[in-house]
Amino acid sequence: PVRLGQLEIIVSPHQWMMIFAPEEFLGWASAVRSGKSIAAALRGIRLSLWIPNNKGLVGRLYATDLEDTAQALFNEYADQTGMVKDKNTRETVLYCCDKITGAVLKNKPTSNVRFRHLDNVDHLKSQGFGWAWLEEASEIPQKAFLRVADRLSHPAAEGQRSLFVTANAEGRNWVWNTFYDPETLLKLPDTARR
Repeated sequence: PVRLGQLEIIVSPHQWMMIFAPEEFLGWASAVRSGKSIAAALRGIRLSLWIPNNKGLVGRLYATDLEDTAQALFNEYADQTGMVKDKNTRETVLYCCDKITGAVLKNKPTSNVRFRHLDNVDHLKSQGFGWAWLEEASEIPQKAFLRVADRLSHPAAEGQRSLFVTANAEGRNWVWNTFYDPETLLKLPDTARR
C-alpha cells in the first residue's frame, strides 16, 4: 500500500521500487500495461508532496501525446490526493503534506509540476527542476534526456533530485544503452552503476 495525501493505493513490488527508489536516475522499460507510468506518476507526486517548494517536470516528445497520456494520468492521481491547489494546461500546483500522517503543511510553500513537450529541449535552458519524468523516453532523442538531467538543480530538492524515464521496450536504443547494457554498466564502479 502507498498513501499520498488522501490517496491510498495498492501497487506491485516493481511499482513500489520505482516510487521509493533512492537513486537519482531511474529507467523502466517494459511491456505495455506493466504499471510503469502509474508508478512514475506516483513517484512525481511523492516528490512534490513531501518536498516543499519542489519543482517537477513531466515531459513527452509531442504536446498532444503528453496531454493525452502522462499529464492526464498524473493529474488523475494528483486529484485523488486532495492536495491540488490549482491546475491548468501547463502546470499543476500541489500543497505539501507530512509524509507520515498525510496532513497538509499549511505553513510550507507549495510544489509546482510543469508539463512540457520535448521536441525542442532548448526551451528548458533557464529552468531548474527537483525531479523530472520523461514518458515514452524511447521516442525522444538522448539530447532531451541529457538536457533535462542538466536541469536537475532546484535547491529545495538538494540530495533528493531525481530523473526517471519510462518506455516501452524497443531494443537497443539510448534507453537500453543508458540503463540496461551490461557492457556499459559493468564498466562503471558500483556507486555509479546504481
